[in-house]
Amino acid sequence: MTLQRDDCVPIAVVRLMGDGAVVGLEGEWSRLCPELRFGCSAFEVIPVGLRDGLQAAMAVHHATRFRLALAGCEWLCRVEPDGEGFVLHASALPESILGDETPRYRVGRFMDKAPFHVSVADALDGGRIVVWSQYSSSMFGYTATEALGGLTARDLYASESDHLAMLAAVEGGRSSTECTMKRKDGTSFVGRVLVMPGRNGAGALTERCTFIEDLSAAQQAERELSEAHRLAGHDDRVRLMGQLAGGIAHDFNNLLTAIMSSAELLELQCRELPEATEDLAVITNAARSGSSLTRRLLTFTRNKVEAPRRIDVPAWFSELLPFLQRLVPERVRFEHAMEGLGAIEIDPNELEQVVLNLVVNAVGAMPDGGVLTLRCRCVDHRMLLEAEDTGIGMPADLHERVFEPFFTTRAEGTGLGLSTARAIVRRAGGEIWVLSATGNGSCFSVSIPLCASIPAAEPLAQPSPASPGDRGFALLIEDQADVRYAVERLLRSMGFDVRAEPDVRSGKHALEEMERCTLLLSDYMLPDGTGLDLIEDVRAVFPEAHAVLMSGYLQELEVADERFDRLIAKPFTRTQLLELLASLESSQVGPSDGPAKRSGS
Repeated sequence: MTLQRDDCVPIAVVRLMGDGAVVGLEGEWSRLCPELRFGCSAFEVIPVGLRDGLQAAMAVHHATRFRLALAGCEWLCRVEPDGEGFVLHASALPESILGDETPRYRVGRFMDKAPFHVSVADALDGGRIVVWSQYSSSMFGYTATEALGGLTARDLYASESDHLAMLAAVEGGRSSTECTMKRKDGTSFVGRVLVMPGRNGAGALTERCTFIEDLSAAQQAERELSEAHRLAGHDDRVRLMGQLAGGIAHDFNNLLTAIMSSAELLELQCRELPEATEDLAVITNAARSGSSLTRRLLTFTRNKVEAPRRIDVPAWFSELLPFLQRLVPERVRFEHAMEGLGAIEIDPNELEQVVLNLVVNAVGAMPDGGVLTLRCRCVDHRMLLEAEDTGIGMPADLHERVFEPFFTTRAEGTGLGLSTARAIVRRAGGEIWVLSATGNGSCFSVSIPLCASIPAAEPLAQPSPASPGDRGFALLIEDQADVRYAVERLLRSMGFDVRAEPDVRSGKHALEEMERCTLLLSDYMLPDGTGLDLIEDVRAVFPEAHAVLMSGYLQELEVADERFDRLIAKPFTRTQLLELLASLESSQVGPSDGPAKRSGS
């Protein structure tokens, strides 16, 4: 891009006074501007681009070069002080005039528009910039007039040491490095800088040609890729944790099924012994709490969205508190309060995800301890949930930013928790906001509209033990011996004759010996197959039999299949099983009446 005098024709020379008055015209000046005349003001007749470059050059009072396209030509202009006035030398590239672009001209034209900075600095004039590409203006913010009007190469570097290092390196050849560059507005960016020396015939350094690539976009892409890899690793760990939790939960739910069933049967037999009944109620309630805790752990690790459903707020809040208390360390005092009655419609898993996020954030804001207060109120047709901490707080300018995706103030955070919480709450027709001040803690508030009230259902009377055979004959398939024993006794207390077997093979053998069957109650996963493997055999012999599958795996309970009537989650109570069977008998659900429905645990 360095153009010597003999590279350009023709030569136009215009002599001017300081006020722009033309006092001399030589050479091919008419090609540059045919309107020029002796005595006229050049600033009034020459094109805008030429006028801007000329005025900028005259303002600095030293030799200045600039380029412009004019009258179908590419011109290289040099302005020099001359006594009380100035001399303009204008040279046009021959390829441009002849209309025959040579490779040299095409390279220069494309370099001028290339998506990186290109400039030439005069090494004999303090590094003053004499060539400035079009893209340089968008990268640094200087117009061509500003750049050619006195800008130096040093002005582009944020650090003096980087500029000096470049000068030293280019003395011995080209310099290539990455360093921080400075824009006109004072902001900075990291650029890949290549500087090439230009020398005269004697080998002396006369100019430096600089190429700069802005690495901001590449660095941002690298950060996003790194974050994506980190999140992918996190997702893998969560997935593995969910698989492990699912296996443990299956075994734990089997244990709870045996405990709850046995305790309920003893309650029926000990109605005349109040103290024993109270003790058994403690056992049953503890087992139910264990079941609720297991379900919440599985929900947390699965991170799956379910359909919104009606949730009784006080009951939900009461069930959630024991789980939350395990998340709060001893250094933090956990206080809570519930006021009012009402129900909301939302995916319960998502609602718990919102609360967990608020609690974890509050605990993280109190590294030295403090008080976490969780308040829930049903008032003015809305549920208002508040999580207040006495932690470090935040300035007002972050109150909205904390809900932006990927924004986080913690080194280990993903920046997705609160943005996800806001999306969940807004899907339910609600809103979430924060009130906070630096050093004065934070209070996150969630508001969700309440559902229309519905009449309360009459409480079910506690059923009494029935005589065996009153309800027909049940085939029970369960591989865990203690669970099989407990559920068998539960079915007998409900009025069934029962044949209990441990697997699919023995269940099919039992069918060959049975004279009647009104209910198949089978575990979903069995050592030699699944409960589905038995249903067709049962229905082939006993078409009116109901088929119910039970399981301790939450994942299995998402299965929809027309071959069975209901799914029930372990552990279940005697009352829940009675209600399920009563609904089957009252609706006469059969094998062709539609997809299976799930019964809650």
